[in-house]
Amino acid sequence: MLPTELGSCMRVLALKGCDGLSEWLATNQAALFGELSSLEILDLQECTSLETLSFLPTTLQQLWLNGCSRLQTVNASLPKLQKLEAQGCRNLRTLPTGDLYSLQKLDLSFCMSLKTLSFLPTSLEELILIGCIELEVLDLGSGNLTNLKRLDIRLCPGLRSLPQELETLPALSIDRDETLPPLRMDRRRGLRSRIKSWVRRKMLALGRF
Repeated sequence: MLPTELGSCMRVLALKGCDGLSEWLATNQAALFGELSSLEILDLQECTSLETLSFLPTTLQQLWLNGCSRLQTVNASLPKLQKLEAQGCRNLRTLPTGDLYSLQKLDLSFCMSLKTLSFLPTSLEELILIGCIELEVLDLGSGNLTNLKRLDIRLCPGLRSLPQELETLPALSIDRDETLPPLRMDRRRGLRSRIKSWVRRKMLALGRF
């Protein structure tokens, strides 16, 4: 237990690599995090014994879970969370995407058990999905990701297509495998590029450029 005055003013808590503590957290999450009423950044990286996170401070803005190899579910309500990194959580299956109203960056690289990712918040700006070998469904839901600027999706052999809703995002930069079929906007961009190159060659040949 933490002193009340400490818990109410703590902004950052780093527990990286604390395996022994992660075992204690399995049954005492509410007791610890319930007192951290002002916590904004929580680092639980490499807590390899941690299997679930069901109670976290709703004030969190950044959550670091990289290397939590046994983590299976995160079902806490995190309405203020802006950044979530969970690289290498190879057993992760469930995320509370419906409650992540403020999320701007989501990195789920090498979450090898994740099969579906859906209902992402409209606030999202950056989505990284590298090495999610079981991922089959990427569903944007009914709302458009109007703020999405970067999508990095590689080494996801189970994913056969990208949502066509992405075509409405002209500022979006996509890094992806060649195995994924291109969006119509990619084909249009490629056509425009070829037309510009052809015009440039003609102008050079005529000595006008």
